[in-house]
Amino acid sequence: MKTPAEHGFTLIELIIVIAILFILIVGLVAAFASFTKGHALSGAAESALSLLEKARSQTLASIGDTQYGARFDASSMTLFAGSYSGGAPGNVVFPYDSRVTMSNISLSGAGSEVIFKRLSGATDQSGTITFSLPNSPTVPAKVIMVSNSGLVELH
Repeated sequence: MKTPAEHGFTLIELIIVIAILFILIVGLVAAFASFTKGHALSGAAESALSLLEKARSQTLASIGDTQYGARFDASSMTLFAGSYSGGAPGNVVFPYDSRVTMSNISLSGAGSEVIFKRLSGATDQSGTITFSLPNSPTVPAKVIMVSNSGLVELH
């Protein structure tokens, strides 16, 4: 017959189980954090791509009989009509996720704007726009390429 001391778990067994659970939870939290950072980066790059496509589409549709463009700053992007003027009532500003930054912009003319030409949809501001996660250097950056013809691609 077993004595009462032989029933149940020992303190060592409980500590081992708690340690294993702690390690599993830490691993899951780290994986989830990495996933959400990558998702934020992809979301910002896809939003920028969509904004450029919208500016080109509105230009080709001659909405308001004007050209449209997109301006990129470190923490936001702006859709504008005509030429960019900060604070103009027609501007539509889209902030990036706070974890994402536009880390590099390399456009012809060394500006931060892409303006599309009416009738052709082409642009004189071809080049690249790079988004990254400054606090996560291991996550690869997302690069948008703008061609002279006005077509945009995400890499």
